Parts: sequence; C-alpha cells; structure tokens
Amino acid sequence: MIIRYFGAAQAAAGLDEETLELPDGTTLEALLREVVARHSPVESQDRVLAAAASGGGAVAQGAPPRAASVAPGRSSAPSMESVIARSSFLRNEVAWKDRQAPLKATDVIDILPPFAGG
Repeated sequence: MIIRYFGAAQAAAGLDEETLELPDGTTLEALLREVVARHSPVESQDRVLAAAASGGGAVAQGAPPRAASVAPGRSSAPSMESVIARSSFLRNEVAWKDRQAPLKATDVIDILPPFAGG
C-alpha cells in the first residue's frame, strides 16, 4: 500500500510517501495505527501498540518504527497521532471516511490534514 503524506502529516512523518506491505482486508483504522506507531516517539509507540494488540489489526512489514516523530533539525513537527486525529483521507484519490472497511494491498492512501488558505 502506498501512503502519501501532505502538509503536517509530511512534517510528522519526515517523508512525503512510503510503501507498507499490508494484506488485502487491512482496514484504514489498522493502517493508521501502523502509521502512528512508525512515526511516533518510542513511549507513544508502546501505547499505540498496546491499543493495536487489544483491537487486532494488520502488522506492516518493512522498515522498523522510527525512534522520533521529527527529523533531526525539525523540532517543531507535530506528532503523527495529533495529525491523524484531525485529518481526512483519500483512497485512490476518492474521499474515504469508513475506517473499518477493508482496503486492498494495491491502494494508494493520502493523509490530508486541514490546510489553511483558499
């Protein structure tokens, strides 16, 4: 699954796009838990992983979770957890609100935090 980050989500992730190896049937909720775990400080990961374990969900394969939510020199980046809490999402460029509906491994998911301006 390709995950594309925009605005504050890009700042929190430290990258604009990544690919996660997740099976067909993974829900948006499970995907978002994985994204938060990968791009959160270690102490936040423990909380997110505990929540994921109690609720099930897919496990991504690939790069290990990052140790911090900000890249070196970017101490003002928001936490991924706070960004996701206020974001909207696109699945294959179409608005996607159902966090429990199954996704496909070939989907492209965009994480869109609120944007300022007009």
